[in-house]
Amino acid sequence: MITLLAKKPDILLGTRIWKTKGNWKYDFEGLYQFGKINTQNISAWTLSSNTSYTFENVKFNPGIGLKTEFISGDKNSNGNKLQAFNPLYQKGAYFGLAGLIGPSNLIDIHLSIALDLTEKLGFQIDYDVFRRSSIHGSLYAPNMQLSYSGDNTTERFIGTQLIANFDYNVNPF
Repeated sequence: MITLLAKKPDILLGTRIWKTKGNWKYDFEGLYQFGKINTQNISAWTLSSNTSYTFENVKFNPGIGLKTEFISGDKNSNGNKLQAFNPLYQKGAYFGLAGLIGPSNLIDIHLSIALDLTEKLGFQIDYDVFRRSSIHGSLYAPNMQLSYSGDNTTERFIGTQLIANFDYNVNPF
């Protein structure tokens, strides 16, 4: 599937491939953003992968997952090319329940384990590692407002996040 979304002055071109086959689930996405804003040319991209496997014949049906995102950031904050990917209409809490950073200039790796404790009660734990994809790019909030400038640091490591949650399915609807 190829998707073309246009929001002047930039264009987003992408594809998504997903499938559930047996105990495996996967979802791969790639997007390229281009166009022009003011005097800057836009050339930004993102790649994401979400793969999981469920052990159905084991107690609690444990599932393991690996999710990654590689999202471009500016290589030169004073240049004439905008390379920080702008997701346009993303949800607020993109990386877990505590939405502190947005999906731009980011390398993100999530490891997860899920358990079916009962037929209706599930438990999941997710560990995320966040790094800047470009040492010259800044960090942005979920609404794409500047959070931290990348001008005075060359540090890539942003931080980690540990999430644990219980899900209760009241009924199939």
